[in-house]
Amino acid sequence: MQPIFNFYGLRESPFGSTPNPRFLYLSRTHKEALASLVYGLTSERGFISLIAQPGLGKTALLLRVLEHLRHSARTVFVFQTQCNSRELLAYVLSGLSCNPHAESSGCMQESLNSVLREEMRNGRRVVVVIDEAQNLGEDVLETVRLLSNFETPEKKLLQIILSGQLELAQKLCLPSLSQLQQRIGISIRLEPLQFPETASYIDHRLRVSGYVGEGLFSPQALARVFSASQGIPRNINTICFNALSSAYALSRRTIDEEIIEEVMADLSLDPGQESERSTIPLASVAAEVPREGLAPRRIYVRRLPAQLALVALLAIVAVVTWALGHQIRRSRLRESVSIVLRTVHEAVVPATFTSSSKIVAMGLEDRSVPAHTEPAFRATTPPPFVTIVIQPNETLASISLGYFGAYRHDFIEHVRHLNPELIDPNHVEAGHSLRIPGSSASQSALVYPRKSQRPVPGAAEGSSP
Repeated sequence: MQPIFNFYGLRESPFGSTPNPRFLYLSRTHKEALASLVYGLTSERGFISLIAQPGLGKTALLLRVLEHLRHSARTVFVFQTQCNSRELLAYVLSGLSCNPHAESSGCMQESLNSVLREEMRNGRRVVVVIDEAQNLGEDVLETVRLLSNFETPEKKLLQIILSGQLELAQKLCLPSLSQLQQRIGISIRLEPLQFPETASYIDHRLRVSGYVGEGLFSPQALARVFSASQGIPRNINTICFNALSSAYALSRRTIDEEIIEEVMADLSLDPGQESERSTIPLASVAAEVPREGLAPRRIYVRRLPAQLALVALLAIVAVVTWALGHQIRRSRLRESVSIVLRTVHEAVVPATFTSSSKIVAMGLEDRSVPAHTEPAFRATTPPPFVTIVIQPNETLASISLGYFGAYRHDFIEHVRHLNPELIDPNHVEAGHSLRIPGSSASQSALVYPRKSQRPVPGAAEGSSP
């Protein structure tokens, strides 16, 4: 047993990626769908369609139905739907223990008819489930329709469940498939989970896995999972699996909203992706949170303990108090505060930024350089540049501090633009040549000599910020 299972008292993973029918949670629409499937098969309706968007649990629901029919019917589950008509018939015959490889399409239909009549004489039904049926071409769907012609005057010899995504419903509405649509006796739809169902779904999977105890997820975490997953079980599994792993790594017995936020940041491939995906507003969920209500959503720059922010704030207050007591020059005060801000910034702000962002560390904004005095590095043509040599322990942040007395985001962005080979701006190799914006003539105001090395070649002497 894995250590994470021991830590939470689990027998197995509660949020696996396979459609295990043991973990099937019957929401309102899933319960109605299961009842409709069983009723349609019992009443021998011929064709049944099951439509749902990806990740809602169609396959797990179908496997539960096949378990129900295990002792009363011969069942065939077709999941390979990138096929032509002959291959589809071959899959069906193989599922019925027939060898179709050397037969033509006509011979395969005769073989199928013989098997169906033999099963009818034995008092057993034959049920074929075609999953991911939206992948079938129109000609193959027409072949599926012709399979319904295997019948007697009293009953159908073959019952077929067509399961697929929303594209299947669109195909069935095509004029060329109108005869197939007319033969569908029951059409079933699955819907995403609501917030109470999402909470019950997570609790159900934990209980099936052996978890015993109070709620492993806080109410705020459950609300955030629902908002991020849009009530889709597959998304819920992905989020909860990663949240469980993160909580175990932190030795946390309860998964709170902070862990869910961190997981969502990790799962997002780009900074704006997660916010676009989370279309369900948290405000619509807040009224349904059972206990403490919904805490305001926090935006995390990085996984930073709150104590570090408090230490940074106290450090700045101490610097200002000391400066006022000793009546130091304003420029030295600004430099001291900038050093504290830079230290906190390098600890919490990721190495990459968007062009519109400002540097804010836990509410402390660097205002040491007024916005209207910032040099404009944006240009329609590649900016002029000069070359400097990196000194030991220098980073782009320290270079910016040496030039401007503060961390300049636009300066960093253009340095990275001029040096595409630069991978990590926080780790620049000493002795490496670096191109920075500026020239000896038109751009001299953009380049400043650093205290740590000789003046930059090409920079104007005596330049000041």
